[in-house]
Amino acid sequence: MRKSGIDTRTYSNYLMIAKYLYPSAGFGIGIERLTRYICGFKEIKYANLFPKIPGEYAYF
Repeated sequence: MRKSGIDTRTYSNYLMIAKYLYPSAGFGIGIERLTRYICGFKEIKYANLFPKIPGEYAYF
């Protein structure tokens, strides 16, 4: 931020919170994966309204 010339006082609250966060790869489950889990579907394509499967049409 300093290198780019951004005023760090503007984001001081966020920077203070960021000190206590652990580095991670992130956690984003996604709505389709959550729906698949809740509904007990075997494959994620059944939880998506318009699944994009290379080489296949979305016929169930």
